[in-house]
Amino acid sequence: MEFTKTPGWLDWYRNPSTPGFALPLGTVDAHCHVFGPGAKFPFAPERKYTPGDAGKRQLFALRDHLGVSRNVIVQATCHGADNSAMVDAVQASAGRARGIATVRPDVTDAELHRLDERIAEYDRHVVLMAREDERSRALMRLSGIGSTTASALVSTIGNARDFKNGRQLAAWLGLVPGQYSSGGKTRLGSITKAGDGYLRTLLVLGAKAVLAAAKSKDDRLSRWALALEERRGYWKAVVAIAAKNARMAWAVLAKGENFKPLEG
Repeated sequence: MEFTKTPGWLDWYRNPSTPGFALPLGTVDAHCHVFGPGAKFPFAPERKYTPGDAGKRQLFALRDHLGVSRNVIVQATCHGADNSAMVDAVQASAGRARGIATVRPDVTDAELHRLDERIAEYDRHVVLMAREDERSRALMRLSGIGSTTASALVSTIGNARDFKNGRQLAAWLGLVPGQYSSGGKTRLGSITKAGDGYLRTLLVLGAKAVLAAAKSKDDRLSRWALALEERRGYWKAVVAIAAKNARMAWAVLAKGENFKPLEG
């Protein structure tokens, strides 16, 4: 199907300038779109504009050119409630994009189920990629790190050598307590929540799973986690486990160290 671009709509610019500064590691473009290509993903009949084609390949090329780590791809209104172009881009992103879909008020359960199936297909793709990547497999040997977290770590921080040590990575993720002074004394506050919120959330969710499973285990890690929870409380124990996994993930990626689950 052929489409005529709305007059005045800008074409895809093929030679964007190089940024004058380096974006922070883990930067997320929190609102972007893919348009078409119209021959593969037709625009909606009720659209108010017709853009030029700017599909996933152009988006990913721009992402890499600017130094952006990941994208949130929002359904473009010119595609209406047909989320095919957006879902296709998310599936092709190798775990570096998430999508926001549009549905109509009268959406049926069957349509939602089909969208869920496409998302599930993406999840299966992430699992397969993690299994085929040596670095991801090494990360998944750590308790609390599964295929999604491993893939996200690899795609965001690569070999982790931008960080001097594991504590620096944990600090960048916002998993270490902030410091403040009072009366000449330095005190530790709550975690800073700096850096990459998505990775931090994944590590925290994994830590919660470790702590929940610890109640039925007797290995060293589980005993340590339960003792920490008893001393410091649930949330401080969760954060400590997440920070520990961040430090070990750094060692795996930067140094090639392998960790086995702690036993006995």
